[in-house]
Order: sequence, then structure tokens, then C-alpha cells
Amino acid sequence: MYQSNQNGVVDAYSLNNEDPLFTSASTNDYSITAISPARDVGTLTSGSINAPGVDITEKIRGGNANSSNVGSYPDMGCYENTCNASGGPYYVNDNATSGDVYCSAVGSDANAGTSSAPFLTLKKAINQCGCGGATIFVDKGTYSDDNLTVSTVASIGSPLIIQGAGKSNTIFNCNTDGVSGERFMTISTDATYVTLSDMTIQDADVSGNGAGINVTTSGTVTIEDVIFNNCDLSGTTSYGGGVYVSLSSTANINRCTFTGCAEFTSSSRGAAVFLDGGSGKTNTVQNCLFYANTVKNSNSGVLVSYSNSVTATNNIINCTFSSNTISGTPANTGVIYHNS
Repeated sequence: MYQSNQNGVVDAYSLNNEDPLFTSASTNDYSITAISPARDVGTLTSGSINAPGVDITEKIRGGNANSSNVGSYPDMGCYENTCNASGGPYYVNDNATSGDVYCSAVGSDANAGTSSAPFLTLKKAINQCGCGGATIFVDKGTYSDDNLTVSTVASIGSPLIIQGAGKSNTIFNCNTDGVSGERFMTISTDATYVTLSDMTIQDADVSGNGAGINVTTSGTVTIEDVIFNNCDLSGTTSYGGGVYVSLSSTANINRCTFTGCAEFTSSSRGAAVFLDGGSGKTNTVQNCLFYANTVKNSNSGVLVSYSNSVTATNNIINCTFSSNTISGTPANTGVIYHNS
């Protein structure tokens, strides 16, 4: 986007070629989602020019008095996203209510996301209300959500929380459509303070990092009471079948189970978990169970603890490893591989 006059271009504004994450560009819905990089990056004034106080639908812009937008600044573009954590919590349910913990009705993405009118998919919930301070409850059921992205900017006191109804109750099956090469979720560079708990993530495989969850945020992610089942690395130079934690991230992984995760190709590392410890970062894996995972490559393990700096710390506390296997005869391979 360029602002120009008779003397040529005087200012340039852009999203640095980022995906603006429109709600549904394929159906000409160019409103932005709650996790769009266009949120809260506009300005109320530019020189002597004042930004409009409302958007194309006459919603009040962020930063204005009485604004329903949670941000301190307006969004870029003609639409203002009005994600409001105080309007929650929000709910997701499948097409049944038997054994449900949170909801009293079946889900539909046309619903408002309440317990009596829940969303059908986690993707809809994240896109519409995945902002800092929001809690999304996902009820008992099997869901087909995959390739999700969370880029929520939150605070330590107001994280985005995504909570299932229990490890064996809320199940995300990443292969219900029969399409391979699908990851469950990326917690992206822009995200801060995200918590996921009480669910199963299964049958994910990816030619890249983190078939289950790929953590690239510069913030802190907490993963608790999650089962990672059959989350596999199917590409070369792929790290972390269940969870990959980048060197810019801080992760707390607690009371999780990793089973059936495997390295299938050369140069992949960390069948279940890869902690890519960065400078000044502390990652903790505690009270976790690792069993029946398969390691194939050299300089690898069921869990890889990698330190890219002397100030990086990866803590592995009170974890159990059993019945994991090594395929072939790779060198420098074991249950835990740690570089020093």
C-alpha cells in the first residue's frame, strides 16, 4: 500500500508480505480474523489526516472512546476486528451432545460460540475470538481441525487458553480427510502466552517441524495434559514429531504422553520432542510419558535437547521412557540426545 502525491511516493505501509488472514477470501469476505497481523497496527492520525472513527460496517475503530475493539489502535484496512475476550468464554462442540462436559447443543460455525450455541470447529473459534484473555473450551468429540495457526498477542496475566474436555474426550484427528502432510497447529512468531490442555492430537505427519505442534513464537507456550499419538516426521531435516520448540521460544510441557511418534526419513530428529534451546531461554518437560516411539537417525533421540547457547536451559524432570525403539543402526542415538 502506497501513499503518493505529485512528487512521487512519500510513505509506504505494508504487512511485509504476510498473509492478512481474511475470514474467507474465497467467498469475498475480506474482514480480518482475530489473529490477523493487520490487527492493532494502524494509527488514529497521520500528520494532519485523521483516520475514520468507524469501519466499513460502522463498527467503532480501536483506540476510540467506547470502542468495542480490545486493541489500543485501529486495524489496517476497511474492517475492524472486534474480538473481545470479555465476551467469552467461547465453546466448540461436534455434532453430538452425548457425554458433553461444556455444551448443551451441537456445534455450527454459524453459531455465536456460547455453550448453548457452540462453534463446530476450533479454527472458527480461533479466527473469531482467539485474542489475549480469551478461553476456548472444546467439548468431547473427534474433530478434523488441522493446519491451524495461532498468532495471538497476549500477556502473562491474560493468555489465550484452549482447553479440551479431557485427554481421552477431546480428540483432534489430523488425517480424517485422508490427506497426508498435515500438522495440527503452528503457534507463530507473533504469538505470546498461549496455553493448550486436556486433549489428544493424533495422526499428524509433516515434512517440516512439529507435526503435532510447531512452536515458533518469541513468547511462552504451555502444553499440559495432552496425548500426542502417531505424530510423525515425514520429511528430511524435520524436527520434533509431537512438539518442536524453536530457539526463540519458551515452552512448558507438563503431564503429556507421547506415543507412536516416529522419524521416517533421513535427517529428521526428535521422534517425539525437539527443544531447540535459544539464548536465555528455559524449556521444561516434566511428568511426561514417552513410550513406543521410533528413532531412525544419528544424533537423535525420542527427545532431543539442543542448546544453541551457553545460556539456554532445557529441563527434563520426572519423565518416564519405555518400549521406545531404534530403527537400523544410527550413531549417537538414544532415548534422550543432548548436545553440549
